[in-house]
Amino acid sequence: MLIGNLKRMNFALTMAKKNKPANMPSNAFRLFGNCAGSIAINFAIALPAVLGCIGLASDYGIASAKESKLQIAADQAALAAVKELTVVNASQSSVGAVAKAFALEQIGAGVKNVSVDVLIGKENDTVQVIVKEEWSPFFAHYLGTDVTPIVVKATAKLAGKTNLCVLALSPADEKSVHMDKSAKLRATGCAVYANSTEPQAIRLDKESEMEASLVCAVGGVKAKTTAISPAPTTDCPVLSDPLSARVAPEIGVCDATNLEIKSGTVELKAGRYCGGLKITGDAHVTFELGEYVISDGILEVSGKATVAGENVAFYLHGEKSLLNFTGDSTISLTGAASGTMAGLLFFEDRSSSVGRTHRINSANAHTLTGTIYFPNGNLRIDPNASVAQNSAYTAIIANKVEINEGPTLVLNDDYGETNVPVPEGIRTSSQVVLVQ
Repeated sequence: MLIGNLKRMNFALTMAKKNKPANMPSNAFRLFGNCAGSIAINFAIALPAVLGCIGLASDYGIASAKESKLQIAADQAALAAVKELTVVNASQSSVGAVAKAFALEQIGAGVKNVSVDVLIGKENDTVQVIVKEEWSPFFAHYLGTDVTPIVVKATAKLAGKTNLCVLALSPADEKSVHMDKSAKLRATGCAVYANSTEPQAIRLDKESEMEASLVCAVGGVKAKTTAISPAPTTDCPVLSDPLSARVAPEIGVCDATNLEIKSGTVELKAGRYCGGLKITGDAHVTFELGEYVISDGILEVSGKATVAGENVAFYLHGEKSLLNFTGDSTISLTGAASGTMAGLLFFEDRSSSVGRTHRINSANAHTLTGTIYFPNGNLRIDPNASVAQNSAYTAIIANKVEINEGPTLVLNDDYGETNVPVPEGIRTSSQVVLVQ
């Protein structure tokens, strides 16, 4: 553009000489010529510096693009390599080879003069990938500017073969794990995980506290610094639903319809309960071993009712089927030891709509051994009392999890203390995160 302006200025001066008016004073014309000449000289003097600035900006733009590409390659290589640390008999040389090969593949064969260095932590739980490209800028090196070589680093950490206690599956909801009003979560041997990409995927309010072996969010965490122990990890990879392939039990015919038990001592057999099942008042109900299908109605335990059962599982079938434990009721249940629902205590129909709320509000819900699986539903736990503390283990997989109104939810991982099996993906689930 500057060269074009100079050409146009010279053209204008030439044309002015040819078409000089007869009555135009010579000194005026000379003044015009001098001014044009001065401008042309100034442009000529400034041109190298201006072109240098343009070139320098171009160099830095290219360098920035290169750095971004190398950083992505380093990040992905570090994540790929650290996963190799979980492989039996993996050596440092094999892990390093994986990182180098992955980084170079991501960068592409067209990029030359690239080197990849791999550093493995002393505890064999971290991998640092350093990618360096020797690149010669066109302008910048003339000015002595330090833009080469381009060096990027990425460190990935194996957060441990941790057991999974809570997984909030929602991919894009704020507060997918939310604690409020002095709620407490104790999961010292297992992880709390949120798949939401939102900035407040995990949020703790009003003196709530969370303690777990690992607290990890795909998005972000909002809480007081001292509210979560250990410090939460953000930007975690999405954790797939470990029960996504679990087959629902057979529904069968109705064994009872709109059954409501208000008093007395009753034993119930496994089967299909259509229209829901309500246990209220001061009833004492024992569930015999087996699978219970609750169709098109609420599974309710309320009042001062007591329910108990070993090796039982409940399938909530249909849009109207929800869990609702409230009042001073007492809950003592252990999940299925075998069969279609082995390892599960509650299993929600996958065809149900997203966002329905299941509730545990019982003042005495002390034993809930097994896995609570609500892939579309939300679970709200809100009694002002301890929950699940007598369970050998409890795992929760739900769309969202809310712990409110002062409960203390205890999620144990004493897997050897029960015959209820632990579903694959809940026990010793390896988590990999970027830490740099």
